Amino acid sequence: MMEKRNPHYFYAISIPRNIQLIIKQKCLAVEADYPFKDWVHECDYHITLAFLGSASLEVLDEMNQLIVNDLKNTSPFTLYLEGVQTFGLKERPRILWCDIHKEKQLHEIQSIVNQVCGKYGFSRDRRNFTPHITLAKKWQGENQFTHFPPIMETPLSFEATEVGLYEVNTESKPKYKRIATFSLKS
Repeated sequence: MMEKRNPHYFYAISIPRNIQLIIKQKCLAVEADYPFKDWVHECDYHITLAFLGSASLEVLDEMNQLIVNDLKNTSPFTLYLEGVQTFGLKERPRILWCDIHKEKQLHEIQSIVNQVCGKYGFSRDRRNFTPHITLAKKWQGENQFTHFPPIMETPLSFEATEVGLYEVNTESKPKYKRIATFSLKS
């Protein structure tokens, strides 16, 4: 019998449904020519602010209350998506991602969430925050990855209006389920 794992959680900027569908449509147009093992389900598009790993519901509730309080004076803001990048080896990337133009408010929100996570003992990512939306994972091509797909060449924008707490379930599609929502003040 397999042991049931404790779910993992993360905080992220939620992507509006209409934007998820536009991004997916752009990905579908190039998937056949770019053999990544996994193309992300459109409902799983998000901008990660902090990955927690496993956590108790009590701790999550306490953290959520702090985040609601700390975000109470934060207004919605516009994010701009344009171009794609990769993480990992240039020839065999681990991740294909959509670039997010550096928005000051996004970094401020990430800092707020990160501080709350730190108060509860969750380790902070040592790398610089690189806001992005993961599009595909694990290059599987026989040939090396040589050029970026023509996705997101035309800028796309949306209003960031909420932060979500997501639960990870790797056995399902979509893999991420939003279990709490924190609206930014209008």
